[in-house]
Amino acid sequence: MFFRRLNWNIVGWFRIVSAISYAVILIGLIVMGIHWHATGSPLRLGLSFTGGTDLTLKFNRSVSQTQIASALSTIGVTDERISALTKSGDIPDSRWTVETQTDFGNDEAVGYLADRLARLGVEEALAEAGAEPGDEVLIGDPDDAVVFDWDPAVPMSSGAKRHGPRGTDPRL
Repeated sequence: MFFRRLNWNIVGWFRIVSAISYAVILIGLIVMGIHWHATGSPLRLGLSFTGGTDLTLKFNRSVSQTQIASALSTIGVTDERISALTKSGDIPDSRWTVETQTDFGNDEAVGYLADRLARLGVEEALAEAGAEPGDEVLIGDPDDAVVFDWDPAVPMSSGAKRHGPRGTDPRL
């Protein structure tokens, strides 16, 4: 019915269609300008463009956004974007997504984190507490702790020489 009569006057509609297109582009530029003035950036680029890590966290109990931000700040992550996820049947505030520029899949970023923890005295404290290489270490409450295997070769805060460029540290 719509395509039976294909005698459309495209040239006659050119000015109207062009004006609509230009108006949409102008509105987009104005909104980008307002966002740039408010945030210092014309667009809010996601991790697909900027790189980093996207984490999905699930807890066995309700956890607040400030608790997650506080836990991340203890390991030096301060640029996080935290959003709540909801799923029917879940405990309220038990699922969260965290976006950060810190790339935990990158050996250099993990090396940076290991160096920060060493400077904070974490490796010496673990050694003094009787931890041995290969022991499982929990950070936080046992119900929702971050767990890793401790394997220090040389504590970096002791002033020892680094084993190579960051990201090639054999402790990782």
